[in-house]
Amino acid sequence: MKRMVWTTWAALCLAVWMLSAQHLNAQSANREFGIRFTNLSGFDLIYKKAKSETKWSRYRLGASNFQYYRADSLNKNWQGNLELAIGRETRERIADRAVFYHGFEPRVGFAFYSSAYSKQKTISPGIGYVLGFLYDISPRACVGVEATPAVYAVFTFENYGETRTAFNSAGFSLNSLAIAIAYRF
Repeated sequence: MKRMVWTTWAALCLAVWMLSAQHLNAQSANREFGIRFTNLSGFDLIYKKAKSETKWSRYRLGASNFQYYRADSLNKNWQGNLELAIGRETRERIADRAVFYHGFEPRVGFAFYSSAYSKQKTISPGIGYVLGFLYDISPRACVGVEATPAVYAVFTFENYGETRTAFNSAGFSLNSLAIAIAYRF
């Protein structure tokens, strides 16, 4: 019975994948998929899709500071950050191979930390404004640089043994400069 359920599930996943691949191949090549770096301890996967010649949707999933440390069987520390952003950008061609783009990018970040003595979870919603430049290496590849000044709030919840605390803050960030490389398809 388990094998039949597994086979049915695998066949259903394969059928959905084939239909979505066929749909993607039927569309025009106005999409970009790439990797974006803001520092050496993390990266973002970024997907962009053209809505028109100058309007694009952008979807970004970032991961950073993932660490696991084990001193002994009791002292294990976990740490990591995830960020999800969905936004729009407007593009303006400024040279034959160069594009300037800008637009709003709402986002939410999640961070966690766990040790033998405390656990901490953080949620940080915010909104940024993307300012960037793309340079076409070829018709299918581009490199870019972008800055994203942002306003955000931070909600942190900590469990230290039996004690629970929550603290909040807000901020403004100007230090988010990223380098990206993308493939067009």
